[in-house]
Amino acid sequence: MRDVLANADEQTKEKLVNEAITLIVKIQAATPKSFELKSIASRLKFDEEKLLWELNFFKTHYFETLRKKKLSKKTSKSLDEDFLEISLDLAMRAKVLCHRDFHAANLMLDKKNQLRIIDHQDARIGAASYDLVSLLLDRISAPPSQIWLNEKKLFFLAEREKLDLEKIFHSDFEYEFDLMTVQRCLKAVGTFSFQSVKRGKTYFIQYIEPMFQIVLGAAQRLNKFPHLQKIIETEIKG
Repeated sequence: MRDVLANADEQTKEKLVNEAITLIVKIQAATPKSFELKSIASRLKFDEEKLLWELNFFKTHYFETLRKKKLSKKTSKSLDEDFLEISLDLAMRAKVLCHRDFHAANLMLDKKNQLRIIDHQDARIGAASYDLVSLLLDRISAPPSQIWLNEKKLFFLAEREKLDLEKIFHSDFEYEFDLMTVQRCLKAVGTFSFQSVKRGKTYFIQYIEPMFQIVLGAAQRLNKFPHLQKIIETEIKG
Protein backbone atom coordinates (compact mmCIF):
# COMPACT_ATOMS: atom_id res chain seq x y z
CA MET A 1 0.00 0.00 0.00
CA ARG A 2 2.89 2.38 0.69
CA ASP A 3 4.04 2.18 -2.92
CA VAL A 4 0.49 2.64 -4.21
CA LEU A 5 -0.05 5.72 -2.03
CA ALA A 6 3.16 7.30 -3.34
CA ASN A 7 1.77 7.37 -6.88
CA ALA A 8 -1.99 7.64 -6.31
CA ASP A 9 -4.29 10.62 -6.75
CA GLU A 10 -5.85 12.22 -3.68
CA GLN A 11 -9.17 10.43 -4.06
CA THR A 12 -7.48 7.02 -4.18
CA LYS A 13 -5.27 7.89 -1.23
CA GLU A 14 -8.24 8.88 0.91
CA LYS A 15 -10.13 5.74 -0.07
CA LEU A 16 -7.21 3.48 0.87
CA VAL A 17 -6.55 5.24 4.18
CA ASN A 18 -10.20 4.97 5.13
CA GLU A 19 -10.23 1.27 4.20
CA ALA A 20 -7.17 0.78 6.40
CA ILE A 21 -8.89 2.57 9.29
CA THR A 22 -11.87 0.25 8.88
CA LEU A 23 -9.47 -2.69 9.15
CA ILE A 24 -8.16 -1.35 12.46
CA VAL A 25 -11.71 -1.27 13.78
CA LYS A 26 -12.29 -4.86 12.62
CA ILE A 27 -9.14 -5.92 14.47
CA GLN A 28 -10.44 -4.25 17.62
CA ALA A 29 -13.80 -5.95 17.18
CA ALA A 30 -11.94 -9.29 17.28
CA THR A 31 -10.71 -8.58 20.84
CA PRO A 32 -13.25 -10.91 22.55
CA LYS A 33 -12.40 -13.65 20.06
CA SER A 34 -8.71 -13.37 20.86
CA PHE A 35 -9.46 -13.98 24.55
CA GLU A 36 -11.90 -16.76 23.75
CA LEU A 37 -9.23 -18.56 21.71
CA LYS A 38 -6.56 -17.77 24.33
CA SER A 39 -4.33 -16.39 21.59
CA ILE A 40 -0.82 -15.17 22.35
CA ALA A 41 -1.95 -11.63 21.55
CA SER A 42 -4.56 -11.74 24.31
CA ARG A 43 -1.86 -12.68 26.83
CA LEU A 44 0.44 -9.80 25.87
CA LYS A 45 -0.28 -6.19 26.73
CA PHE A 46 1.05 -2.70 26.35
CA ASP A 47 1.53 -2.48 30.09
CA GLU A 48 3.67 0.02 31.96
CA GLU A 49 6.78 -2.14 31.58
CA LYS A 50 6.47 -2.52 27.80
CA LEU A 51 5.63 1.13 27.16
CA LEU A 52 8.56 2.24 29.31
CA TRP A 53 10.88 -0.18 27.53
CA GLU A 54 9.97 1.39 24.18
CA LEU A 55 10.50 4.92 25.47
CA ASN A 56 13.87 3.97 26.96
CA PHE A 57 14.76 2.35 23.62
CA PHE A 58 14.30 5.82 22.13
CA LYS A 59 16.43 7.44 24.81
CA THR A 60 19.26 4.95 24.33
CA HIS A 61 19.36 4.73 20.57
CA TYR A 62 18.59 8.32 19.61
CA PHE A 63 20.93 10.03 22.06
CA GLU A 64 23.65 7.43 22.53
CA THR A 65 23.63 5.32 19.36
CA LEU A 66 22.81 8.00 16.78
CA ARG A 67 23.82 11.32 18.35
CA LYS A 68 26.73 9.93 20.42
CA LYS A 69 25.47 12.17 23.18
CA LYS A 70 25.57 11.45 26.90
CA LEU A 71 22.58 12.90 28.73
CA SER A 72 23.17 14.63 32.03
CA LYS A 73 21.74 12.95 35.11
CA LYS A 74 19.26 15.81 35.49
CA THR A 75 18.02 15.56 31.89
CA SER A 76 17.81 11.77 32.05
CA LYS A 77 15.83 11.95 35.29
CA SER A 78 13.42 14.51 33.81
CA LEU A 79 12.80 12.25 30.81
CA ASP A 80 12.26 9.27 33.09
CA GLU A 81 9.60 11.18 35.02
CA ASP A 82 7.76 12.14 31.84
CA PHE A 83 8.08 8.62 30.42
CA LEU A 84 6.65 7.08 33.57
CA GLU A 85 3.61 9.38 33.48
CA ILE A 86 2.99 8.57 29.81
CA SER A 87 3.33 4.82 30.39
CA LEU A 88 1.06 4.70 33.43
CA ASP A 89 -1.70 6.59 31.64
CA LEU A 90 -1.54 4.57 28.41
CA ALA A 91 -1.28 1.24 30.25
CA MET A 92 -4.69 1.91 31.83
CA ARG A 93 -6.13 2.36 28.32
CA ALA A 94 -4.91 -0.99 26.95
CA LYS A 95 -8.20 -2.76 26.23
CA VAL A 96 -8.32 -3.77 22.56
CA LEU A 97 -6.45 -5.98 20.13
CA CYS A 98 -3.71 -4.11 18.26
CA HIS A 99 -1.64 -5.14 15.26
CA ARG A 100 1.24 -3.14 16.78
CA ASP A 101 2.99 -2.31 13.49
CA PHE A 102 0.04 -1.13 11.43
CA HIS A 103 1.43 1.11 8.70
CA ALA A 104 1.22 1.29 4.92
CA ALA A 105 4.25 -0.95 4.33
CA ASN A 106 2.49 -3.78 6.19
CA LEU A 107 -0.69 -3.51 4.14
CA MET A 108 -0.80 -5.27 0.79
CA LEU A 109 -3.27 -4.98 -2.09
CA ASP A 110 -4.32 -8.31 -3.60
CA LYS A 111 -5.43 -8.91 -7.21
CA LYS A 112 -8.91 -7.66 -6.34
CA ASN A 113 -7.47 -4.49 -4.72
CA GLN A 114 -8.51 -5.72 -1.28
CA LEU A 115 -6.27 -4.80 1.63
CA ARG A 116 -4.42 -7.66 3.32
CA ILE A 117 -2.46 -7.42 6.57
CA ILE A 118 1.06 -8.82 7.03
CA ASP A 119 3.62 -8.83 9.85
CA HIS A 120 1.06 -9.33 12.59
CA GLN A 121 3.06 -11.68 14.79
CA ASP A 122 3.61 -9.00 17.44
CA ALA A 123 -0.08 -8.28 18.05
CA ARG A 124 -1.07 -7.50 21.64
CA ILE A 125 -3.66 -5.68 23.73
CA GLY A 126 -3.27 -1.91 23.71
CA ALA A 127 -5.01 1.44 23.54
CA ALA A 128 -7.65 2.03 20.86
CA SER A 129 -5.52 4.80 19.35
CA TYR A 130 -2.32 2.77 18.92
CA ASP A 131 -2.75 1.40 15.39
CA LEU A 132 -4.39 4.60 14.18
CA VAL A 133 -1.42 6.69 15.29
CA SER A 134 0.87 4.23 13.55
CA LEU A 135 -1.11 4.34 10.30
CA LEU A 136 -1.48 8.11 10.11
CA LEU A 137 1.91 9.25 11.45
CA ASP A 138 4.51 6.56 10.72
CA ARG A 139 7.33 7.36 8.27
CA ILE A 140 6.09 10.67 6.95
CA SER A 141 8.16 13.57 5.64
CA ALA A 142 6.06 16.34 7.21
CA PRO A 143 3.38 16.55 9.91
CA PRO A 144 -0.14 16.27 8.46
CA SER A 145 -2.68 19.00 9.08
CA GLN A 146 -4.76 18.82 12.24
CA ILE A 147 -7.89 19.19 10.09
CA TRP A 148 -7.05 16.01 8.16
CA LEU A 149 -6.11 14.14 11.33
CA ASN A 150 -9.37 15.16 12.97
CA GLU A 151 -11.33 13.89 9.96
CA LYS A 152 -9.63 10.52 10.26
CA LYS A 153 -10.21 10.32 14.01
CA LEU A 154 -13.90 11.08 13.56
CA PHE A 155 -14.12 8.47 10.80
CA PHE A 156 -12.44 5.93 13.11
CA LEU A 157 -14.88 6.63 15.94
CA ALA A 158 -17.84 6.39 13.55
CA GLU A 159 -16.59 3.02 12.26
CA ARG A 160 -16.32 1.77 15.84
CA GLU A 161 -19.92 2.77 16.46
CA LYS A 162 -21.04 0.84 13.37
CA LEU A 163 -19.64 -2.34 14.94
CA ASP A 164 -21.16 -1.52 18.34
CA LEU A 165 -17.79 -1.20 20.03
CA GLU A 166 -17.52 0.62 23.34
CA LYS A 167 -18.26 4.30 22.80
CA ILE A 168 -15.32 6.66 23.02
CA PHE A 169 -16.14 10.34 23.32
CA HIS A 170 -14.32 12.56 20.85
CA SER A 171 -12.74 14.77 23.52
CA ASP A 172 -11.42 11.72 25.38
CA PHE A 173 -10.04 10.25 22.16
CA GLU A 174 -8.32 13.53 21.28
CA TYR A 175 -6.41 13.32 24.56
CA GLU A 176 -5.55 9.65 24.14
CA PHE A 177 -4.49 10.12 20.51
CA ASP A 178 -2.06 12.90 21.44
CA LEU A 179 -0.66 10.92 24.37
CA MET A 180 -0.24 7.87 22.15
CA THR A 181 1.38 10.07 19.52
CA VAL A 182 4.07 11.08 21.99
CA GLN A 183 4.81 7.48 22.95
CA ARG A 184 4.52 5.86 19.51
CA CYS A 185 6.48 8.51 17.62
CA LEU A 186 9.32 8.58 20.16
CA LYS A 187 9.49 4.81 19.90
CA ALA A 188 9.69 5.22 16.10
CA VAL A 189 12.59 7.67 16.46
CA GLY A 190 14.40 5.07 18.54
CA THR A 191 13.81 2.46 15.86
CA PHE A 192 14.93 4.80 13.05
CA SER A 193 18.09 5.64 15.02
CA PHE A 194 18.90 1.99 15.70
CA GLN A 195 18.22 0.89 12.12
CA SER A 196 20.30 3.75 10.69
CA VAL A 197 23.39 3.07 12.78
CA LYS A 198 23.30 -0.65 13.51
CA ARG A 199 21.87 -1.89 10.20
CA GLY A 200 22.96 0.77 7.77
CA LYS A 201 19.40 1.79 6.84
CA THR A 202 20.22 5.49 6.78
CA TYR A 203 17.10 6.38 4.77
CA PHE A 204 15.25 6.27 8.12
CA ILE A 205 17.04 9.44 9.29
CA GLN A 206 14.81 11.64 7.12
CA TYR A 207 11.81 10.71 9.26
CA ILE A 208 13.32 11.70 12.62
CA GLU A 209 12.73 15.46 12.51
CA PRO A 210 9.10 15.13 11.35
CA MET A 211 8.52 12.69 14.21
CA PHE A 212 9.98 15.19 16.67
CA GLN A 213 7.76 17.95 15.27
CA ILE A 214 4.71 15.72 15.67
CA VAL A 215 5.65 14.78 19.25
CA LEU A 216 6.25 18.41 20.16
CA GLY A 217 2.88 19.45 18.76
CA ALA A 218 1.10 16.68 20.66
CA ALA A 219 2.85 17.56 23.94
CA GLN A 220 1.96 21.22 23.47
CA ARG A 221 -1.71 20.42 22.85
CA LEU A 222 -1.70 18.25 25.97
CA ASN A 223 0.03 21.07 27.87
CA LYS A 224 2.20 18.42 29.51
CA PHE A 225 5.79 17.14 29.65
CA PRO A 226 7.69 20.48 29.70
CA HIS A 227 11.06 18.74 30.10
CA LEU A 228 10.43 16.58 27.05
CA GLN A 229 9.23 19.59 25.06
CA LYS A 230 12.39 21.54 25.87
CA ILE A 231 14.65 18.64 24.92
CA ILE A 232 12.86 18.09 21.60
CA GLU A 233 12.93 21.79 20.77
CA THR A 234 16.71 21.72 21.30
CA GLU A 235 17.09 18.67 19.04
CA ILE A 236 14.98 20.23 16.27
CA LYS A 237 17.07 23.40 16.35
CA GLY A 238 20.17 21.20 16.06
